[in-house]
Amino acid sequence: MPEWVPAEQFLGPFVWERDREGLVTGQLPFAQAADLQARLRGVILDGHRIEVTCTPKVHRTLYRKALLAEARRMRQKTVLFSKAGTRLDAEGRLFVTPESIALKLARRATKRRVLDGFCGLGGNAIAFARSGCDVEAYEIDSQRLALAAHNARVYGVSIQFHAGDLLEALPRLRGDLLWLDPPWGDLTRQRCDRESFQIVNDVLGRITTGSFQEVWLKLPPTFDTGSLPEFRCEAVFGEGDGDRQRIKFILARFKWRGQ
Repeated sequence: MPEWVPAEQFLGPFVWERDREGLVTGQLPFAQAADLQARLRGVILDGHRIEVTCTPKVHRTLYRKALLAEARRMRQKTVLFSKAGTRLDAEGRLFVTPESIALKLARRATKRRVLDGFCGLGGNAIAFARSGCDVEAYEIDSQRLALAAHNARVYGVSIQFHAGDLLEALPRLRGDLLWLDPPWGDLTRQRCDRESFQIVNDVLGRITTGSFQEVWLKLPPTFDTGSLPEFRCEAVFGEGDGDRQRIKFILARFKWRGQ
């Protein structure tokens, strides 16, 4: 498990020991061990599949009960938008940053000039604007841009929306913070890195020194952070009853020296 993942929040409130190779060990009651196995079944984190080994083994009946409990928890995720009248599409229901999480991030950028490069339904752009930031947002899909503009009106915030390809506009853009939440597609189910996440590679290759003070990237938990050695990474967890111990995404941050 990578060092930037807090063991107690991700694995549970027990005493954990971590070695240099990323192996984490602890002593748990059988029920909690079964729960951990069920919750982390098939999970890929930081480019590697997580393996949970219990000694002695958890009884099969206890494990099946844990799987059912995990399925019930998954229905209680963090709320996406709290205000009535907001509109979402199918992709947004899966990938938009939940409001409470977006606001927490936005408060760390209060009153800065923010460029949202892939605004989607506007979840992050709206949060930045609500936190007092001057926000410009780009979206190449005109239908999604219309949804983002509608949602901004619901929240009563002012955002400069632009329909177009960020890659084409990026060389002439300037600001304090560049926020990037590129579409993940199927990358939530498989290992990915800078090279395989092509749009990330393309954008980072076009950013010029001095155009932005900082770059923040929202990446799927499956992303291999070792492919972005210049970025500082942290795990962002859900806040609903069903995803408090689930990493919603990786926040990777880069700041130019002297800024």
